[in-house]
Amino acid sequence: MQLSSLVLAASLLISSVVSAPAFANFDVSSPASLMLRRQVESTNWDTMLGRDAPSLEKRIVYNPHITRPRAETVWTAGKTHTVKWDTSDMPPEAENYKGVIKLGYLPADGSGGENLHWTLADGFAIKDGKTKVTLPADLEERNDYIVVVMGDSGNASEKFTIRKAEAVSLGDTIQQQIQEGLSNAGL
Repeated sequence: MQLSSLVLAASLLISSVVSAPAFANFDVSSPASLMLRRQVESTNWDTMLGRDAPSLEKRIVYNPHITRPRAETVWTAGKTHTVKWDTSDMPPEAENYKGVIKLGYLPADGSGGENLHWTLADGFAIKDGKTKVTLPADLEERNDYIVVVMGDSGNASEKFTIRKAEAVSLGDTIQQQIQEGLSNAGL
């Protein structure tokens, strides 16, 4: 019995609020009545009920494909590297978008989602198609790192490897410089 009374009271309250603008006539003799009247008068019922959808600005979502780093990429913690993405399909409406690059990782067990703990770059123009980032020197070595380029949406790179800063050999440094040169040349 109590549940049905509660449901009836709730439906009466909801119907009175939804239809209130059509026939709202409040007695303003008490402060509570005056406050309720002001609330009803200041509510934009069309927006609240979704009636102004045609007037909303059309939103262009641009999601560029990240081309660097790739699965075979090996970066070194503490060093500067280039993140690249394809802008060949960028709509003109997205040319002024600014971006953020986040570094994260995707563990095999899926724990933590993308684990986007580090912001590597912020405020660059998405239309540039690339930006340099400097990795934190204290990153642990993993082979499941990703970068995400965020503008009005986010997209993730393939998983790649980052090695610890202190574990770099001369051969690794040379390999990294060769990869960076090839990357900058667009190869």
